[in-house]
Amino acid sequence: MARLWPVLAAASLIACTNGSASAVTSATPAAPACTVSGADKFVERAGGAAAICAAVERAVHAQAPGQHHVEVKVLSATTMTATTRLADGRTLPDLHTAISDGTISPAMMDRFAQDIANQISSTLQHQGK
Repeated sequence: MARLWPVLAAASLIACTNGSASAVTSATPAAPACTVSGADKFVERAGGAAAICAAVERAVHAQAPGQHHVEVKVLSATTMTATTRLADGRTLPDLHTAISDGTISPAMMDRFAQDIANQISSTLQHQGK
């Protein structure tokens, strides 16, 4: 039993450390919300609604964390719009994107998500001035 004590103590210490680390990481700001309509017009290889929301949530969280809500509408296989409601309830002007030489792709979704994040970030920066 004497030899087992250091092993048990080390295991307990590791378990306590892991528990406190996960408690710290769960205290992150709320993620933005995203909804998509018209995703059936998507080309499947672009990833559909889940890929759009993942790109939007990633970009917005990196630049302007908060409980913002982004509603993306897929108007065709080449066109999308986004309406953003900020955490404080304000609605931003719609953003539009289109591609003329193909269909919506993962790269296009990432660029559009970045545009959305830039719009939110810019609005929030100017509200304080």
